[in-house]
Amino acid sequence: MNNKRLLSLFICIFIMLTACTPRSNSVIPPQTPDTASVSVNKATPEPESVSSANTSSAMESSAPSSSKVTSKASSSGTSSSQASSAASSKPTSSAASSNSVSSGAVSSKQEDTSSVYDDVLPYYSPYRYEEYYAKPEYSAAFYCLEDDEFLLSDNMYHHSCPASITKLVTACVAMRYLSDDDVVEVGTEQCLVTYGLTRCGLKIGMKLSVKELMYCMLLPSGADAAYTAAVSTVRKAYPDEEFGDHEAVDRFVEMMNDFVKSIGMEDSHFVSPEGRDYADQYVTAHDLVLLGKYALSVPTIREVTGTFRYGLPGTGIVCANTNRMLNPYDVVYNSHVIGLKTGTTSSAGYCLLSAFSDNGKTYISAVLGAGPDVYEVTLNNAADYLGNEYRIGGSPADDDDSQTESTEPSEIESTPESQKESTADSDDASDTEYMPDDTVNENNPE
Repeated sequence: MNNKRLLSLFICIFIMLTACTPRSNSVIPPQTPDTASVSVNKATPEPESVSSANTSSAMESSAPSSSKVTSKASSSGTSSSQASSAASSKPTSSAASSNSVSSGAVSSKQEDTSSVYDDVLPYYSPYRYEEYYAKPEYSAAFYCLEDDEFLLSDNMYHHSCPASITKLVTACVAMRYLSDDDVVEVGTEQCLVTYGLTRCGLKIGMKLSVKELMYCMLLPSGADAAYTAAVSTVRKAYPDEEFGDHEAVDRFVEMMNDFVKSIGMEDSHFVSPEGRDYADQYVTAHDLVLLGKYALSVPTIREVTGTFRYGLPGTGIVCANTNRMLNPYDVVYNSHVIGLKTGTTSSAGYCLLSAFSDNGKTYISAVLGAGPDVYEVTLNNAADYLGNEYRIGGSPADDDDSQTESTEPSEIESTPESQKESTADSDDASDTEYMPDDTVNENNPE
């Protein structure tokens, strides 16, 4: 009796083990072209044509909603070859390619989504910046002040971004309301100086004279000084009104546009005091000549823009002029140059408003939208009317090393006579960082 029970127990165990063990010789029926579906699996790079059983199980485990679309599309009778040709007619995004494609309707929807991203994404790609932003166009003018005559007119009415030449307008407006000895205090307007703009190193709470502020703004092209000048000017011009920093800058921009119209700059418009690229901020070479003519009539601006280097006493700040033609150690140095202002951004190119004094006459040159050879272009334009002593030979690439070395503060052995008294109180001035030369910034002025 015990033997029969043991036998029955062994038989039950055998049956249970047999039922639980998978059959290794199961065969998946072959797939016909009419019922095949196309699927791309990122995790396992298998061929596009897979069995319907594998496709179904994969879709059920990962994305149930997608499996419904696949099964519905398969029942419509669309062949894999038709689906493949429809999917390959236009590149699709990686997100779209990860889903199963079998019906023409689904494929069309994915293609539309891809085309939208194809159009939008490049705008945010730093590698394709130049394809979507305006490229600078060259324009130039050369003018004799005493004869009131334009000697050169090359596309001089073309609208161009002014870059940091805008700061010369800021200086002209400020000097209409402020005097050299007025003391201004650097305030919270410094919060408006966004990342990437050139700074001369002003700090909140610092006090300096208006003339020192002009050095900070016009030599190293300090945007921090430009905003302090703008806010200080408005509060001096409208003492009975209260202005926040934003309101003061907005009012100052209105004053800038009123000023340029008053001196005949009818084809120029400004929206900021520092020169960042804006669609509605533009000048012409013709108008910049008029700006230069006015700037030279203001003694403080004429003196400041003609200075190569200046140290602010007691601050450790050294202001070096970005105009290389004023640097006696630079290959483009010219003793006839008496100012005025440089500017460089991606949309403006290399810009230079300069003035020359020669044989008792004053000449104003405006060059916009040029390349790194803007100094050579300016001097060669002057040479056509003032003689070959202005002409520069060779290419800028040949002089890169010498230009870089010559403009470093450590290379400057002595301070010009006119500046010795100003820098005497600043022993550590040479340790201050500043920008001795124009450099191109993708989105911001020098």
